[in-house]
Amino acid sequence: MEDSYIEFDSINRNNIYLNHSPFGADIKKGYFSPALNVFVDTFTVFNPDYHFSASNDNMGFPVNDINFDIQHAKIDPVDADLFVSPVGNNSNSGLIPEEPLKTIWYAYKKIYPDSINPNTIYLLPGTYSKSTNDELFPISARSYVSLIGDCSLNTILDAELYTYHLNSNNLTRNYSCINLSFINGNEMDGSQKGSVFLNYNENIYFKNVNITNCTAGGVFASLHSDSTQVLSSKLSNNYGVGISIGNSFTPKKWFLIENSLIEKTEPTLLSNVIEGGLGISIGSSYLGNYFDGKIINTQISENNAKYDPVWGNGFSAALNVSRHVNLDLVNVTIGNNVVEDDFAGAAVRVDEGSVFNIYNSIFFGDSLYELTLGSSSGSDFPATANICYSDLEGGKPEIKNWYNQHTINWLEGNINANPQWIETGDSAYQLNWNSPCIDAGVPMYDVGMDYPYIKIEDEKIVLYKIDGDTLHIPSLDLAGNPRIVNGRIDMGAYEYQDTGTHIQNSKFIIQYFDLFVYPNPFCVHTFISFKLEEKAQVQAIIYNMAGNQIKQLMDAKLPTGEYSLTWEGDNDWGETTKPGTYLVSVIINGKIASSTKIVKKAK
Repeated sequence: MEDSYIEFDSINRNNIYLNHSPFGADIKKGYFSPALNVFVDTFTVFNPDYHFSASNDNMGFPVNDINFDIQHAKIDPVDADLFVSPVGNNSNSGLIPEEPLKTIWYAYKKIYPDSINPNTIYLLPGTYSKSTNDELFPISARSYVSLIGDCSLNTILDAELYTYHLNSNNLTRNYSCINLSFINGNEMDGSQKGSVFLNYNENIYFKNVNITNCTAGGVFASLHSDSTQVLSSKLSNNYGVGISIGNSFTPKKWFLIENSLIEKTEPTLLSNVIEGGLGISIGSSYLGNYFDGKIINTQISENNAKYDPVWGNGFSAALNVSRHVNLDLVNVTIGNNVVEDDFAGAAVRVDEGSVFNIYNSIFFGDSLYELTLGSSSGSDFPATANICYSDLEGGKPEIKNWYNQHTINWLEGNINANPQWIETGDSAYQLNWNSPCIDAGVPMYDVGMDYPYIKIEDEKIVLYKIDGDTLHIPSLDLAGNPRIVNGRIDMGAYEYQDTGTHIQNSKFIIQYFDLFVYPNPFCVHTFISFKLEEKAQVQAIIYNMAGNQIKQLMDAKLPTGEYSLTWEGDNDWGETTKPGTYLVSVIINGKIASSTKIVKKAK
């Protein structure tokens, strides 16, 4: 009962130890119950924290009103890193890889959460589950204790579809989860927790985490938490909502999703209502702008939301942003997301006072709309979308602005074109050689240039946004390749890497031939230099990005030596070419020796 009271006998003491729960594993009391004095012979530890003993106020925050008198402890906490293996033993020390503990839940009880020198639980390769090593889920995270696997491919937490994986509740802070796979998570009690559930946390860091075949309202849910980071992670083939991040209270909070893949999320049935099929959901408060976030170098694709009449029209399948969220979307690929049976469905929906800033991103192949602002039921606050240097199928006319209540700022550099994805295999959303998105992102800084632009500062890629504020773009794209190639960033999550031309009937490329172009980019003319090691027939040809010849600079038999050619930005007929990206190839004895891109700027 909520207002019940338990009295512990200080003479005939009982024992409470090694129980399991998402928090308050040994004792948990509600806010209606009075302060509690606990007299026990044996408890799990001498000084229990929230992991072992939980008392909350009416808002769910911890209250220190449980007093302990403990004579013996089952565990003496260790202020050190611990090692765990499915073939270990909980009787081991856990202090070295050769003496690992057996279960993660036991390691979390044994480790000491040191705020000055945080500790780590290292998971050795293997599958951690109830059937393999008696693992108990959900694991209860602790402040200042990180969980790090060997590799996400071989360190697997399998909930075997009976519960979710990880819980972190009520002011847990400063911890990481790295190099792990969470599979087969399931909400069995109506909690809508599919794999990871974080509530009122701070400074959370997830990296190289894969989540697969999990089902709930939120597969990865971080609610009312500050500084949530999801990096280099993959959520694939789940049910419900892939990543759900929400906040209802002050102060303003912050999140980052970077270099990640969210794909193939399907709807699930909760309380007789079809829900989910959404890649990412971001929501804040109706009271004010309480959430700042960034999604960078990320692919959101092939998510499938299903219309349900209980919720009305206007579902989104890739991304939903609502209630005073300020979100930057940078180098994101959104493709082939579907809302079934909904005349107003979209890949992305922005509503209720949110500000959505889009840079270097691709929206293509989604059904029905690529982007909608507002909803069919109207909005209490207008939303704003600022779009620049991005590819949106259908362009501005195909953006749905409900009741013309919202603001769409269609800025510089946007295109409406097929991005020419490769469309097959693991690299399906990478750019083909003829993509209009190559070298079409925000330009590099030049003197006198207005925002936005990109600069390299302290070897970091810095985007100066439309308001002059800055953010860092990772140096590698989603595939792990260099983020900027040949002087300008591409649109989307992937940077086109191939510097060879795609001319029909061309021969193979000769390796290790140095070709120099300076200046690049150029306005009036550029110099193309190379060194010839032996006498040969040499051609130097300028092509456009479709592979068509623009200008032949040379076709001659040359002796050994160093050569420099000049291109004045014209074609074979002496006409001035348009600003854009071109390709120069040096062909030696009929074989391509080297090719590189040249960017011509407007004067």
